[in-house]
Amino acid sequence: MYSSSWFFARNPVFTAADFAAAGTERGKRGNESLLAHHLAAGRLIRVRRSLYAVVPEGIEPDKFIVDPYQVAHKAAPDAIIGYHSALSFLGLAYTVTQKITFLTTHEDSKPFSFQGVSYCPVQHPRKLLKRGQEAAATDMHDYRGQYVAVTAVERTLVDCFDRIDLAGGIEEVWRSLAGISYLKMDEIIKYLILLDNATTTAKVGFYLEQQQDRLMVSEQKLEQLAERKPKSPRYMFRTKREGKLVLRWNLIVPESVLTRSWEEPM
Repeated sequence: MYSSSWFFARNPVFTAADFAAAGTERGKRGNESLLAHHLAAGRLIRVRRSLYAVVPEGIEPDKFIVDPYQVAHKAAPDAIIGYHSALSFLGLAYTVTQKITFLTTHEDSKPFSFQGVSYCPVQHPRKLLKRGQEAAATDMHDYRGQYVAVTAVERTLVDCFDRIDLAGGIEEVWRSLAGISYLKMDEIIKYLILLDNATTTAKVGFYLEQQQDRLMVSEQKLEQLAERKPKSPRYMFRTKREGKLVLRWNLIVPESVLTRSWEEPM
């Protein structure tokens, strides 16, 4: 049986189930009583029901800021940090936000707020769920003593174009992805095949064509993507039905994206 101090030193954020599984006390009531004791003593903070954060010694509970990524990591048993939050975790996000988005298969996972940060669970794309490939193109990062699941750079790029609404908008996506210097194109193609969304493939292909020289994307790889473009023209944004048709991708792209209107003139 482990001591509470031993457990707290190794689990900065944890669930009641984690605490029980570690064998720190005997029985459900005993665990609940012990957690209540540590809460009252200021050793723990309750993030939400059954989710706790450890307060480091010497710090007052009301002054301690819990790391948002550690909270998101424990917000669902299979949480994977994704979309704009993955960009932020990977040091790519152009804009800092007080929102953490995580992917999960748990439909009962609900959004919540804690210490001014909004935590938003999102279901995986249906094709990934159908194939049992929810964890495809995901990396585990040793982060402050816990292993945190985050979508890989290649999946993050694709996911951001798949759900631009979860990535901060096209300008934020474009500016953030400017921080990428290298991509594994085979991984992008492999993931796009799993995702099986022709419009998303076209969006990614269009972006990579625009960045072809900078990211050293070969024509062969672009052609592999172009083979999977939509059979008929699709709008880049469902809510913005205007733009110019880019034939190679069968994608109708707004003028603001074609000209990158957010960039300052030279």
